Amino acid sequence: MFWLIAAILIYGVLCLVFYLWQARLLFRPIRRIVLSPDQIGLAFEEAEFFSRDGTRLHGWLIPSTSATTVLFCHPNTGNIGHNLDTALFFHQLGLGVFLFDYRCYGNSVDALMTQENMLNDCQAAWEWLRGRGVSPENILIMGRSIGGPHAAWLASENQALALILEGTFSSLARIGREHYPWLPTGLLNKFTYPTEEWVSRCRCPVMIFHSRQDEVIGFHHAEKLYEVASNPKVLIPLMGNHNDAFLQSEEYYKEQWVRFLGLIAKEGKHESDT
Repeated sequence: MFWLIAAILIYGVLCLVFYLWQARLLFRPIRRIVLSPDQIGLAFEEAEFFSRDGTRLHGWLIPSTSATTVLFCHPNTGNIGHNLDTALFFHQLGLGVFLFDYRCYGNSVDALMTQENMLNDCQAAWEWLRGRGVSPENILIMGRSIGGPHAAWLASENQALALILEGTFSSLARIGREHYPWLPTGLLNKFTYPTEEWVSRCRCPVMIFHSRQDEVIGFHHAEKLYEVASNPKVLIPLMGNHNDAFLQSEEYYKEQWVRFLGLIAKEGKHESDT
């Protein structure tokens, strides 16, 4: 009887820790920005803007000669300084890019991390970019890993040029069941991130990248997202692990971006002709 009671108590403590520490399990912000765009030869503009609850956020706008700008929702670890390889990639494609940090990341202010607040941070980034004169039909919204549900929600709330997801889960509940099958994650989740539902509400072209070797988020998540996405849509299998498949598949990755940009340009021309 003692061991049964002890096991129940331990299990209860684990459930409580999971419930209370979800934000810390999901997000791993780093404060120090170790690299800035000018250090890799990119001109940029500092951005300061505010989320709905008044939290001050920070970002970098890296312009280009193209009218098209990528609004990039970064993964859960690091900050915008850790995503300059991606910014350089977009710049080499002739695209502008807006990198921004969620609350608690980089030079953005510490504040309560809830699902609603994180999504509002993304909406604030959209509104800042729009305030710089970038029209919705020239904004590509992209999210990598946990940035994926942020991007999907943003694209479901705003009419963008396209949505790009990379290494993203179809729902946090599904990931919870897969990684913690011994916990009642459905009852404990404060963050739900129903990416699949948000993607189904998007009315723009969708491109999904996902590695078949992804050890964190299985490829079946990408297949679920592809299934509910509106046409035109493409699912691009990559090679490599969760964090650097886009680097391990670099040439193929670039080819697919160029092809997709051509597709949405053709789609836009078709719509303007009708």
